[in-house]
Parts: sequence; C-alpha cells; structure tokens
Amino acid sequence: MNRRTQTLVRPPAHGRVRGLSLVELMISMVIGLVIIGVVFANYLGSGAGKNSSNALSQMSEDATVALNYIRKQVTQAGYSHPYQVSTTGLDRTYKGQAIFGCDGPFDNQAAPFIGELTCKTGGGTSDSIAVAFEADAQNSVMRNSGTQPGDCVGSGITATPSVGAIPSYYLAESRLYVNPSNSLSCQGNGQNSLPTTGTSLLGSAAPLVDNIVSMRIRYGVAAPAPAPRLPTKFIKASDVGVATSATWKDVVAVRVCVVVRSENEILDAATPYYGCDAIDSSETTLAKLLTTPTDRRLYRAFSTTVMVQNKL
Repeated sequence: MNRRTQTLVRPPAHGRVRGLSLVELMISMVIGLVIIGVVFANYLGSGAGKNSSNALSQMSEDATVALNYIRKQVTQAGYSHPYQVSTTGLDRTYKGQAIFGCDGPFDNQAAPFIGELTCKTGGGTSDSIAVAFEADAQNSVMRNSGTQPGDCVGSGITATPSVGAIPSYYLAESRLYVNPSNSLSCQGNGQNSLPTTGTSLLGSAAPLVDNIVSMRIRYGVAAPAPAPRLPTKFIKASDVGVATSATWKDVVAVRVCVVVRSENEILDAATPYYGCDAIDSSETTLAKLLTTPTDRRLYRAFSTTVMVQNKL
C-alpha cells in the first residue's frame, strides 16, 4: 500500500496584535467630546450672532419706516395752497390749527377736527400727535382715478365747499399713536362725507408699522413772532397746552423718539435697555434710566428732530 506523504503548512507568523487599554479609550473619548463641544458651541454662537444681526436689521428697518412716516406728516403740518395775494401777504386756503399732541393717548382720537381733540388724564407710556394740512396730488396717495387725495390709511377725503374767495380744498388730518398691539397707528379723517362738529369720524384707525413699543414726543417752541422762528426750548405737550392754546402756533419743531423691539425673543433672559425717557431725562444715575422688559426680545430707542417747515 502506497503511503501518501502529507506536508504540514504552518500559518505565517504575524506580529502580536495589541488592543487599546481602558485608559487610552477614555482619553480618546474625552478628546472627542471636547472637540464636539467646541464645534457645537461655535455653531450655537454663529446661530445666536445671526439671530442678533437679523433682529437689529429688522429693528432698524422698522424704526426707519416709522420715523420717516412721522417726519413726512409733521413737515406737512399747516401746509395749504395760496389762493390770492392780499395786503398782508399770501392768503391760504387753510389757516386753522396745524399740530396738537398729548402726553399719552388721545381721549377722543376720532374727534372730527384737530381743535376738538382732548387727552386722557394721567398720561401714559406712549405719546400721541395730530397734524392737519391741505392734501393734494403731491403729498398724498390719490384715489378714484387720481381725482381725490387719501388720508393716512388710504380713505378718500371729502372736499370742503368753497366759501367766498376761498376755493374748495381737501383737508387731511392724521392722528398718530402706538396701539396696545405695539404698532404705530393712524386715525385719518377720510370718509364719504365732511365731518361735522360734535360727531365722530366714520373711518377706523389702522396699524402702519409693527414692533413699535412706545413713542415720546417733545415740542420745540419759538418765541412769538416777529422773533426768529427757531426753537428756544423743547417741552411736553401738556406744557404747550390744550388744543385751543395759542402756544401751539409757536411750535416750530418736533422731537420724536420711538422704542422698537425685535420680532422674536432671541435673548437668553430679559435684558434692560435705555428707552426714550433716557434721552431727554436730567437723571444722571444710569441705572435709574434702564427699563427691564417682561420678555426676551431685544429693544432699542431711535430718535429724530423734525422742523415744522410751514411755521418757520
């Protein structure tokens, strides 16, 4: 019987395989967690920075729109067309009151005429202002195929009847204030008929710009004519007087401050801010000028001074 020879083949020799020790594994895990934490923190930081940047852009835009609209209304206060030349100069269609304001809300914002407006007692956190001027195609949005000026909320204004030599014209009255929903709002006098004394305007007020928390207004008063028509002091509406006060004729400038908030809550906690009261306050202790909100939104105060051109 033939014997078959078998050759034993040994597996190749390999180096000794050595695993990680528990200490090395824990160190590796800690290093990995630190790296992940740093990356995550940077991610959160970049997100927070982006949120803050977006919020500031939104607030600046809202403040710009609000202050520009108020500026447009105030600069037109008292404007009217001259219809003839007399011995005293140019006779204009509208010679009534041009401007009025309240330290707080109006008590009757739908009063038919600016001279009938009154203020709520006790004031409030946000002031109100009303202006009157002749509306035309150059300073108003036209309605009815360009034949009728609109008021601050777009309602058509009814023309006054001609009286003697005074021709018919469109009188626009705007009452600006901050509503409880934190929006700059306007009550206009546009309606299908002329307002009459003792009634209320038919049209309703409308919000114009959101995220406006409050508005503070100070009035620059000039010395009585014929002194130079430049403001000698800025005072509160209550110091100027009621709507029928002759001092309103000497208001030649308006200083407006609005507090604007971010659309969303982006801060980690409620953060104090300097509001409008800090701008014109004589208080020197900065801590007393801070306002602490009830939410985590960002707040900023913006201000501007507007000259009442038709009073200069």
